[in-house]
Amino acid sequence: MKDKDSSIEMYDTQSGCSVRIETRVYKRRWFLLAVVFILTSSNAMNWCSFTPIPDITSAYFDISITEVNLMSLVFFVAYIPFFPVGSFIVDYCGLRTAVITACIINAIGSFLAFSACFVPQKCMFPVLFTGKVFSAIAQTLLLMQPTKLAAVWFKEDERATANAIATLSNHFGVLVANVVVPIIVPHKDDIPLMLGLNSILPVTAFLMSVVGFTRSEPKVSSSQSRSIQSLNFKESFVVCIKNCQFWILFLVLGIVFGNISALIALIAEILCTFGYSDNFAGDSIATFLGTGFVGALFIGLYADKTNELEHTLKSTIGPAIFGIILFCSFATYAHYEVVLIVSMCLTGIFGLVIVPLCLELAVECTYPAAEATSSGLLLLGGQVFGTLFMIILPLLSTNVISPYNNCGGDVIVALNYRRALYFTEAANVFAFITFFAFFKSPNLRKKAEDFAVKLNN
Repeated sequence: MKDKDSSIEMYDTQSGCSVRIETRVYKRRWFLLAVVFILTSSNAMNWCSFTPIPDITSAYFDISITEVNLMSLVFFVAYIPFFPVGSFIVDYCGLRTAVITACIINAIGSFLAFSACFVPQKCMFPVLFTGKVFSAIAQTLLLMQPTKLAAVWFKEDERATANAIATLSNHFGVLVANVVVPIIVPHKDDIPLMLGLNSILPVTAFLMSVVGFTRSEPKVSSSQSRSIQSLNFKESFVVCIKNCQFWILFLVLGIVFGNISALIALIAEILCTFGYSDNFAGDSIATFLGTGFVGALFIGLYADKTNELEHTLKSTIGPAIFGIILFCSFATYAHYEVVLIVSMCLTGIFGLVIVPLCLELAVECTYPAAEATSSGLLLLGGQVFGTLFMIILPLLSTNVISPYNNCGGDVIVALNYRRALYFTEAANVFAFITFFAFFKSPNLRKKAEDFAVKLNN
């Protein structure tokens, strides 16, 4: 495969003149995408390493279920204060610096979590939690990279697909954790083995990033829109916060993405009260993510070929929210395995692609704002709402004596999340109505590229 060159005449708004711009698509872009995929997957595995086994984790480290949840919650909370730093590094220090920095921080977090198994009992949780904090800080850099990578290294009709693949790497890590961890850790003494295995991928990603990311951007731009200089961080931030359509995306993505993230983190606790095992909880997430990968790939390809991001998102968000509502309606009743799996299929096929589509639409709404700034701000909504859901859902739950209780006996208190899931359903319906009633993408980046083509003809 050879690098492909082309050129086009484009209008420069600063000089008032049309200029001929050379573009080139580099075959190296797929290796860079693989680096980001592996790195983000390893970070997500660190995030969800204890999610499928809350009772075993509680017993091994001698901590409460609240402290187990806290190790997931920190990934939401850390993003909020570290977002400006992450956005600055990705946009203005470059992808290479951002990726290598994220690799180092993520590796430190993994090794700290592993070392927690070999310290005195009273030091275990502080060391483990410190490792989770490092991994959470690394995630701040990682979540902003897909949109930037797609915009910098991929051509116009590949951006949505590249963004979808890079974004799904986070969910792939969650999938691996939820499927593999219950198999590796049937007993609490197996936790050190799991944490040791979790330390391998961060090192692999670091070595690949050093070899692959020799430059942050290609010598020749991959698309016409990338040839126009992006705004600086302050200008980009102002453009975003003054854009009403951006705030609609912020609200919708925040509610849907935050809700899905919280449900993934809490699913074992939600289901075990009514007799569902940790393995079934892991299988449910695996179904959600497995079908989601297939759906996101095909929907991403469709969005690239048609260039109809808004239409595609409006076609997918309805079935995704219906899947969430179906899950919430039956998760607090016993013996509904088939319905829960079907709900996970629906949410996966149509739900996972919502994040990359929203990120691409945010760029369209705020162009020429820097990609990491717009996507970082948008993902802030997901983290804020994810944090709120992680706090509110357990508060809305009630203690219950269930004849189906499969939550580890005396180790973990059985909670009924029925009232909390009603709240979740209402929030998603609100997001659905808001999006359909008020969102209309101005497609600023697409208009700039279309104008360039007309000018060239």
